[in-house]
Amino acid sequence: VWQQALRTSHDQLVATMQNNPKAAVTVGADGSVGIQLAPIIERVKQLLVAQGLTFANQIPTVDRTITVAQNSSIPTLQLFYGLAVAAGAW
Repeated sequence: VWQQALRTSHDQLVATMQNNPKAAVTVGADGSVGIQLAPIIERVKQLLVAQGLTFANQIPTVDRTITVAQNSSIPTLQLFYGLAVAAGAW
């Protein structure tokens, strides 16, 4: 469980730093850090249906992001991350 949690959190961190729109964690231009509920709810729905709880298919799609933090330096970190990846590939 611990290894899977670390892998998932690492994947989400990388997706966030790459500004991947499918990442569960998003960073706004103002440095706001938010958690997108849509991918989380969709995954929970899949798990519930797989367990035989077919009523979970009726859970509506939610397109909402909850802001959990604010830091104006985060977009700068994303920029430096992108530059480091590009420099590493070069």
